Amino acid sequence: MCQLGERKELAKDLCISDETFCRWKKEFGLPVNSQFKHSDSEKSELIRKYYNIKRRNSRNSDRDIANILNIGYSTLRKWRKRFGLILNQNSVDEHSLPENGSSFADKDTSEHSVPSSDDNLWAWNLAKKKRTERIEMEHSVKK
Repeated sequence: MCQLGERKELAKDLCISDETFCRWKKEFGLPVNSQFKHSDSEKSELIRKYYNIKRRNSRNSDRDIANILNIGYSTLRKWRKRFGLILNQNSVDEHSLPENGSSFADKDTSEHSVPSSDDNLWAWNLAKKKRTERIEMEHSVKK
């Protein structure tokens, strides 16, 4: 199972189209569109990298940045939408990222007893709970 960028690279190395590569995978019973699962920490790290790239050169398109990060464009858009609330809650968005490119782990957490990754997980769960409540409310209104 490979990610989008790796699949395209393999197809290019074999001098075949991406469609042919997918057809071959299907013929051999391999999953064509594997659902590669990223952990929450990987997602937040990739989003942080996205904002760093965007900050350095705002003319880069989201599609180009998704290719650089080796994730799909729609995946990047979904993560930006989901993490937008979290990044703003933790004051880590495109305007507040450190200029020197330091990571979340480089920040001083001495004033907090809980690591920032737990804060991200808490915020992620809170956002998921709010989305679930909103969806349940919309369904109850339609009935």
